Amino acid sequence: PRKRHFGWRSCSQSWTSYSGATTDDEELTGILGGSVTFPLRIPAPQKLKHAAWMVNTSTSIATVTGGNPPRLRVFHPAFEGRLRVPEQSHSLQLRSLRTEDTGSYSVEFSTDTEDFVYREFTLRVSKGQLPPTIACDSVACENDACSYTLHCAIRDGGENVSYSWSHTPSHIISRVSVVHIRQRHQAAHENFTCTAHLPDGNSSSTVSPKDVCT
Repeated sequence: PRKRHFGWRSCSQSWTSYSGATTDDEELTGILGGSVTFPLRIPAPQKLKHAAWMVNTSTSIATVTGGNPPRLRVFHPAFEGRLRVPEQSHSLQLRSLRTEDTGSYSVEFSTDTEDFVYREFTLRVSKGQLPPTIACDSVACENDACSYTLHCAIRDGGENVSYSWSHTPSHIISRVSVVHIRQRHQAAHENFTCTAHLPDGNSSSTVSPKDVCT
C-alpha cells in the first residue's frame, strides 16, 4: 500500500479522515456547562510536534504546536475562547460544554519520534450527572518512581454506580473506585481515566496522578 506522509493542510480546508493506524474510539462524557479533556496519551519521553483537531470527521477546530507553552490556534468560531491546552500533556480541553458539542472528534498529530498518529473520540454532552471527582489518597516517592493511590467518586451515585480505571481505552487497570498506580518520574504526566458507570450512561474524568497529588 502507498505510504502516507504526515502533512498539514490549510485549516480552512476540509480534512479527509485517515482510515488506517487508528486506536480505539474513546468515549467521553461531559456535563452541560462543564469541561472535558481529549487525551493525546503521548508516552514519555516523546514530545508533541504538531496536532490538528477536527469535529465530525471533516471540520477543522484547531491546531497545536508543541512547546512550553504550546501554541494553540483556533479556527472554528464555535470553539473560540473555550479551548485550552495543558502544558504538560498537550491534550485538548474543551470548556463551557454545549449540547451541540456532542459528536465525533479526531486528531492527527506527530511527535519527535512518530510521524503520524490518528485518534478518534466520541463526546456526549448531557444535562445530568457531573463527571466523577478524583482525589489523591496517598503518594510515596523513592528513587526514580512514585506510588499513587487515587479515589474516584460521583455525586449521588448510590448503589447503582460502578467504576473502572483505564490507562488507554482498551487497557482497564481497575474495576473499583480506588486505584494504585506506580509511575517512574519520566512518565509522571501520563493520564489515567476514571469512568463511572450509571444506569442512564457513563461519566468520566481524566487526570495525571502527579498533577492531582500536588
